[in-house]
Amino acid sequence: MNRVGKIGAKSLYLLGITVLVFTSFFFISSEKANAAETDHLVINEIYPNQISGGSDNEWAEIYNPTSLNIDIALYSLVKITSSGTEYKKLLSNTLCPEINNYFVCDLGSGWLSNSGATLVLRQGLADVDKVVYGIQPENASVPLQGQSISRIPNGLDTDSDKNDFKIVPVTKIAENILPTPIVYSNSIIINEIVPEPEDGVLNEFIELYNPEDADVDLSAWVIDDIEGGSTPFVIPIGTKIGPKQYISFYNSVTKISLNDSGDSARLIDPNGDIKNTILYDKAERGMSYSLFDTNYKWTKVLTSNAVNIYEVDTYDALNIQLVTIAQAKTLKDGDKISISGYVTALPGVLSSQYIYIQDDTGGIQIYLYDKDFPSFILGQKIQVVGELSTISGERRIKLFLTADISILEDKKIIEPLELSVAAITEQHIGELVTTRGVVTRTSGDTFYISDGTKEIKVIIRDGTNIDKPKMRQGDTFIVTGVLSTYGGELRILPIDQNDVTLLASKGLPLAGPNIFNFKSLILNIIVWILFLIRKRRLGNLPVTTPTG
Repeated sequence: MNRVGKIGAKSLYLLGITVLVFTSFFFISSEKANAAETDHLVINEIYPNQISGGSDNEWAEIYNPTSLNIDIALYSLVKITSSGTEYKKLLSNTLCPEINNYFVCDLGSGWLSNSGATLVLRQGLADVDKVVYGIQPENASVPLQGQSISRIPNGLDTDSDKNDFKIVPVTKIAENILPTPIVYSNSIIINEIVPEPEDGVLNEFIELYNPEDADVDLSAWVIDDIEGGSTPFVIPIGTKIGPKQYISFYNSVTKISLNDSGDSARLIDPNGDIKNTILYDKAERGMSYSLFDTNYKWTKVLTSNAVNIYEVDTYDALNIQLVTIAQAKTLKDGDKISISGYVTALPGVLSSQYIYIQDDTGGIQIYLYDKDFPSFILGQKIQVVGELSTISGERRIKLFLTADISILEDKKIIEPLELSVAAITEQHIGELVTTRGVVTRTSGDTFYISDGTKEIKVIIRDGTNIDKPKMRQGDTFIVTGVLSTYGGELRILPIDQNDVTLLASKGLPLAGPNIFNFKSLILNIIVWILFLIRKRRLGNLPVTTPTG
């Protein structure tokens, strides 16, 4: 970005209302010396020299929220740098004249650190108030003259600097107030992104579109990514987007690098409100992720600052391999194939973006980013045409369009493959399996079961509406579900409530009461009764007569 030198009053006001909820101009931590008290002086407003080489005098405003007369000469201001070095400035009525309960301390130019410091108000050896603040230099090209770091409401001390302080227009020797935020357009959208261009990272871009019939001022709006950790890009002052127009921001300017493995881009207004977010799973090299109607789709045509054009590779029927699921798993990522199988997990159950199908040779995940699956039922046979890919160690078939799915007439009940925990291996990924084991650990909607030689993870997804049964270590469960993997760890994903069944609680027999012990007890009782009858008949037991 180019350094902006001077700006007009309107631009200053625009920046002045920028709240610290999102901004990357300043940061304020949550470190304080004292609890939320109002019986002591507080650092109420800080004005650093915000432009490198600027000549403005810096100052700090000390506020007296009490009814007491306080001698400022008993206090000092101490600046503690990030390295721990302390710089002390003794206060006096000359340095800090008192006006209407405010002491405004003239600190000259350059005493407050732009790169971040801790400012302490100290009485003798005791820290009375402490504020940790800073300015992030990577955004210093957007000037912040006319703003200060202010405690709002005036004198508030909740023991959290992050909550107490905001970046607002200067209110020197006056009550600190939060300006009424400007209402910004809700119409601006992220229209297209290119995360992995053929010609290098500098040509990654994020394109915005204005569907309104009037100009929209984008000054101080922010574009950022979530997963990449790039520094948010603040759109320069004076940037406007015309009606029905596009504007693209390239990595060569923004320095925002979108992850090839999946990321998201966000558009944030100067109030800190997120106006638009776009997420993608995995970048397609040389393709853009563009908005068509209400859905984003990958397209081969890159249309920076122009209307989006949808075009994808059309499959050549002669190049599509018709294979079984087991054969598909032996092919390489990117191969175009066609397979058929029976649906074992419907869309929206394990995920809104994928289902599972199974044939006589195995099972596999079917992925459709747009989530626009046709309506079908469990056990229904479908045929898909797609591209093989791998995500977190699991093979899947990636579809591009709803039309890549054909529903066939066949239907059957898929019986899960019965396996011991030890016998479950990577070759069963994608298949419906059932096993039993003892609970070894449990947390939230996840638990592990073991057959004594090996344990396996079980995850209950929200979309299944399964109520996880009460369980504890040592309980024995029968579990049925689709076998999946993530990062090399196998896990079973149950489909419905009957897929997680308690077989035996800890300490009890595996199935029902112990019939042998029950029979023995009944037999002993019968023998004892017969013994008593026999003794009575023989006269060994006297007959008692009730009395009274």
